[in-house]
Amino acid sequence: MRLAVISDVHSNVFALRAALGKIKEYSPDKLIFLGDLVGGGAYPEETVQLARRQSGAIFIKGNHDLFAYTGNSPYRPQDIRSKIIKWQYSVLSDASKEFLKNMKETETLVGGGKKVVCLHYPKKENGWFKIPVLLPNEDEVEQIFEGMDGDVFLFGHEHTGSFHVIGDKYYINFGTCGNYVETGLARCGIVDVTPEKVAYKLINAEYDDEIPKKKAEEILKILGDK
Repeated sequence: MRLAVISDVHSNVFALRAALGKIKEYSPDKLIFLGDLVGGGAYPEETVQLARRQSGAIFIKGNHDLFAYTGNSPYRPQDIRSKIIKWQYSVLSDASKEFLKNMKETETLVGGGKKVVCLHYPKKENGWFKIPVLLPNEDEVEQIFEGMDGDVFLFGHEHTGSFHVIGDKYYINFGTCGNYVETGLARCGIVDVTPEKVAYKLINAEYDDEIPKKKAEEILKILGDK
């Protein structure tokens, strides 16, 4: 079973387009989006429209997807993050909001004799996502995923990415596709699950990120002046 994984696009349709183009070279059996398709960037509607055209893909809901289709912000009204959330809500079509609303919380796939759990990030008892740990060590990973059943965990939320094999379990986060952690690179990944092993490969798709960066800066300035 070959899985292509994209996470944390954050309304960067340019990065998503580059990642999808690169992924095609690997002929995956399934494409998985691990949440935060929108949020933060300048092209939420265009990003959702492109994602929706990916037939058979699995879409997992992230915190920013929830913010975008409800228009509700956890931040104070004058916080620029709240203003971005309200703006994204205003430019998303009803169809795109409905698409985001219908994303799954988690998805479990079985292949190669292994249970593959797809999620944005583990949640606390109150149903909200745990605070992401940047570049977690093995002890932190085990604490984050404590009590969860599975053999391979594919997740996002923590943008820098992390890769751990602890005992016979795999914890794989390819990092953000569209949030400019690396200049001009859209991150994504391929995971091969067979009875013999689990293999994973980080993929960096090159693209010109100047246009989405400039557009995002323009929107931030307009919202910041309000």
